[in-house]
Amino acid sequence: MGIGYFYTTFMRRHLFIVISIIASLLGLFIFFASDEEPASMAKPPSGFKEEFLIDRESYAARLFIKTCIQCHDLPNPKGQAADEWPAVVIRMLDRLQRRKVLSMNSKPLFLPSAEEGSKIMDYLSEYGFKKAPPHLTKDPSPPAAIFVTICSQCHALPDPSQHTAAEWGTTLPRMEGHMAQMKKRALNEDERSTLLAFLSGQAKDVSPHP
Repeated sequence: MGIGYFYTTFMRRHLFIVISIIASLLGLFIFFASDEEPASMAKPPSGFKEEFLIDRESYAARLFIKTCIQCHDLPNPKGQAADEWPAVVIRMLDRLQRRKVLSMNSKPLFLPSAEEGSKIMDYLSEYGFKKAPPHLTKDPSPPAAIFVTICSQCHALPDPSQHTAAEWGTTLPRMEGHMAQMKKRALNEDERSTLLAFLSGQAKDVSPHP
């Protein structure tokens, strides 16, 4: 019996183990390298600018900018509800950590410390939007149904009283642009006018009070 016989016998006996090891290594590589996310976790829409940020010269805001623009356009803090931001920040920092591991030989990425990550989380939580009150989410009327269907596609339902009627007139078209970028269901003309009337009716009252 020659070397060829022993080699063939070894490969037959251990082929499954070899394949398993290769598959495991491939799975780990895909896990660390993949940028794919579910549709509900898609990258934030583009178009938001640094100059739009509240308190943009603060230390926390600068950390937020420095960290986030490494992977995508700067997200709008009001793109998520205040209580949603902590989970989003944790997920994004985890992705950044994995990218940092894979980019050791390229341009180094900035990875915030735990304390810096907490400051980013606090900043976004402070300026994230307020969620709609329960009575609006349970409203059976057709205008409220459009509000729930359309506005929950990308984030939690916002409280319409955060904006004035005039502000909703500019905010809604901007949100429609974001929906188009993220390939979400679009509004038709009737739905648009109905939704805008609904939001305006629930909007912040800016009239002077005695």
